Amino acid sequence: MYCNALDGLRVGFPWARVLSAAIALPLALAAVLAGGWAFVLLVGGLVFLGQREYFALARAKGIAPAAKTTDVCQFGAGGGLLWGGVA
Repeated sequence: MYCNALDGLRVGFPWARVLSAAIALPLALAAVLAGGWAFVLLVGGLVFLGQREYFALARAKGIAPAAKTTDVCQFGAGGGLLWGGVA
């Protein structure tokens, strides 16, 4: 059976990706240079958004992920790294 993942997608210049990269790259660079809380918050936010997307994909397949437990563990680990002086 033939299946092309790109069937039905509009082909053109990805302006949304260019715009998001133009915004995200300076923010990421600033967070890396600042370090400490800024870096931990940026990475924590990215992890949070990534796991939201992953959990949505899992739910679409009928799997019930432990979303609340994962959130508590993620934010607890980030705070623990800062409180312990690692970040």
